[in-house]
Amino acid sequence: MTTGVTVRTYRPGEPSLVVNFYYRLFSNQFHFLPNTEHYFLHAMTELYDQPKGNELWIAEEDGNIVGSICVIGKKDGTGQIRLFGTDPSVQGKGVGSKLMSTAMAFCKQHEYRHVYLWTIDICEAAVHLYKKFGFKLTDTKPNDTWADYHMTEELMEFNQ
Repeated sequence: MTTGVTVRTYRPGEPSLVVNFYYRLFSNQFHFLPNTEHYFLHAMTELYDQPKGNELWIAEEDGNIVGSICVIGKKDGTGQIRLFGTDPSVQGKGVGSKLMSTAMAFCKQHEYRHVYLWTIDICEAAVHLYKKFGFKLTDTKPNDTWADYHMTEELMEFNQ
């Protein structure tokens, strides 16, 4: 992993900063429309639904957020990975792997035998990483609302 990057749990006030980071990341990289910020805000609110079964980690470098990942525990005993992303300045340097390892260890600790996430086909590096961690593509659906072009949402699932 890049020296100078630390992965830690969030502090009060930081979830909104993560949403801002995540929106800017997808806006800059993939030209997402402003309406996606609402979707990301809604995703973050789930963090507070079950404090003992949910967690948010931040990758930080020189006081700046350069990555994030969130696990949301569901009532049926499964876990959902949300808001995973890394800044282009640290992509390919192990930060994403560290975030995924941390999240998957949390899922194992909380006995989430089934873990899932939704991604999009244009996030090729992330999809590659998910497969490396044992996730399998199980479903797709079209998405024409987040950008001025067509993309495909992909459901990926992992069973421990």
